[in-house]
Amino acid sequence: MLHCCGMLGLPPTRLPSAERVVEVVGQLLREADAGYAVGQALVFSARFGRADVVRLLLGALLLGAGRADCGHAGCALFTAASGGHAEVVRLLLDGGARADCMGGDVLCTAAANGHAEVVRQLLGARRHAPPANLDDSIALLLAVARGHAGVVRALLDAPDDGTAARADCKNGAALVLAAGNGHDGIVRLLLGAERHAARADCQDGDALVLAASHGHAGAGRLLLGAGRHAARADCQDGRPLALAKAGGHADVVQLLQGTRGASSCSIQ
Repeated sequence: MLHCCGMLGLPPTRLPSAERVVEVVGQLLREADAGYAVGQALVFSARFGRADVVRLLLGALLLGAGRADCGHAGCALFTAASGGHAEVVRLLLDGGARADCMGGDVLCTAAANGHAEVVRQLLGARRHAPPANLDDSIALLLAVARGHAGVVRALLDAPDDGTAARADCKNGAALVLAAGNGHDGIVRLLLGAERHAARADCQDGDALVLAASHGHAGAGRLLLGAGRHAARADCQDGRPLALAKAGGHADVVQLLQGTRGASSCSIQ
């Protein structure tokens, strides 16, 4: 990266104007390592979301300095996706970068950082789109753990062609994560998914146990009111109530005591 900045004649913390890039790119194209230098500049520009510079550098690659689907383009795509730079991601995909490069890590970093628009771009790529259920829906789990409801929705909405993320992946692991962290909106999305909805009573009620232990009354209410597969307030020999009492979560205690033995109530 420092080599790249040196070629462009600037310190590593700054980017040049687009006009300066035009001048330097012309020089780079006459160098023996033109493809390498332009590729490094591409990664650096993507990091800062400089779509104007990325556009010029991609043009240089297509003119002969290298290939738009080279390793540097993949690194640039990862960097842009991680930072949520949707316009840069679009340019790179249009320029030939593979949306599924790096074994799907581009999708995972976009999901983990909550960039729903970028996630949709990657899933909708015309060629080499990554599957939303990559590695048993790891992108979904990353988004759930960090509370990114928009990303969860994007992954669940992927085309039903066998590659969509499953709300019930890993025997309900996503639901357990969401409930344990008090992400009520995501709990609602997983329970209400049109395809492969998560069961509130999965893993013998672990989602309710975690929600109760951390005082997440909203998540607990959704789990108890999930219909035919609602969580049981007395699951695991009454652990939810015991943990809620131990943690001093009076609202959860009241909720559990009020629904003990009840089969279900509607999700609000």
